[in-house]
Amino acid sequence: MGIAVLERRSMGQSIAKHQMQSGVKLYHQKQSQQAISRWRSALRKLSNPEDRFITLGYMAQAYCDAGDYELMLHYSLQQMELANARQDEYMKSEAFLNLAKAYERLADFSKAVGYGRASLQHPSMDARTPGYAQLAIALAKMGCSQFQGSLEAFELAMHVVNDTGDKLLELQICVGLGALFTLLR
Repeated sequence: MGIAVLERRSMGQSIAKHQMQSGVKLYHQKQSQQAISRWRSALRKLSNPEDRFITLGYMAQAYCDAGDYELMLHYSLQQMELANARQDEYMKSEAFLNLAKAYERLADFSKAVGYGRASLQHPSMDARTPGYAQLAIALAKMGCSQFQGSLEAFELAMHVVNDTGDKLLELQICVGLGALFTLLR
């Protein structure tokens, strides 16, 4: 009897993980609503904290891309709860980054700067994470007219580009610098 329950639980986790991965495929095919639906379904079934954390991150990013920053914030906060419960420094770095991005988009610039700095204080598994944290800080400082601080954060983000070769980050920095210089004219 115990083996059957374990097999069902393992099978359920496999199905949930497949739903999570299928959501990623759908998202890359520009079918974001179907992807979000798959991720929601997977979240109800996933018990592995790492898989749940990753899925919450996918959902936060999908809502960011869709312009729904309140839901982005919602899933970023869930990520932070999970990171705190696990006391995982790597998860905290990513969750703080998502919170910084959400608050920057919601024009709560002081929180965005604070969470961006918090992300930088934790180790990250992805060498690009500090660059995206600096980008969020730069955009938030630009939003509250701290232009020198914004420029400095853009420069720090560009150092990460030089180390990692991340072209998307480089593009976002260039767009941000363009906006900054437009404001300074």
